[in-house]
Amino acid sequence: MGNIWNCIIFDTKTKDGEKLCTLKNKDGTITYYEDILEDKFDDLLEDIDTKARKQGKTANEYLDITRRENLYLKYANKFKAKFHHHFDGEILFVQKRGEDILELFGAHNHDVIGTKIQLGVIRKPPGINSFHDLPPDIPFKANVEMKYSLGVVKKKNTSSFFPKNWDIKRVKQEIALVYDEMLRSGKSFPYENNKFFFLDSTKSFEIQIEFDQFGNLTSAYPKIN
Repeated sequence: MGNIWNCIIFDTKTKDGEKLCTLKNKDGTITYYEDILEDKFDDLLEDIDTKARKQGKTANEYLDITRRENLYLKYANKFKAKFHHHFDGEILFVQKRGEDILELFGAHNHDVIGTKIQLGVIRKPPGINSFHDLPPDIPFKANVEMKYSLGVVKKKNTSSFFPKNWDIKRVKQEIALVYDEMLRSGKSFPYENNKFFFLDSTKSFEIQIEFDQFGNLTSAYPKIN
């Protein structure tokens, strides 16, 4: 199983008289499986190797995908309607200098570009003039606007978007990874500071998540300097 041994390491411990194994990535920073009975461990490795080869992936790629999928299922109930409204873009009244002003907030979902929101100038990466020219797996930042009544409302700040080749399922999986890291760091609810950020699964950029006092997600976007 050279396909898998090049990608993983494992630790062992004894608990209640039984030997248990934990499967991690090569750097030891990600735990894929924990407390697997020793006599079941070889079967697990063989199953991983077989499924990875069948999908034309390395064991590491397969394990990363499986981990993302499992964590999304674990935290799927944290994506409430408020998250989706904000993620797609929402226009709200904000009082400024005694007046109610319409402002556009959120708008981090590239799937609604051209329907719900319109893309303006792409600010990052530099030198990109259209959505179709954006490279894969790279987040981007752009000006956006949304139709409202007979006019449009422009977002005051730029919007950060996840890579154009990431569908909503992948985006939620990546958000779930950050949410899991937050809980592992010791956060519990109610929690006063409602923001947390961590690297995405490719270790290429940071994702910031925001949540309410009950731990429900309210926003998430790539942090692009």
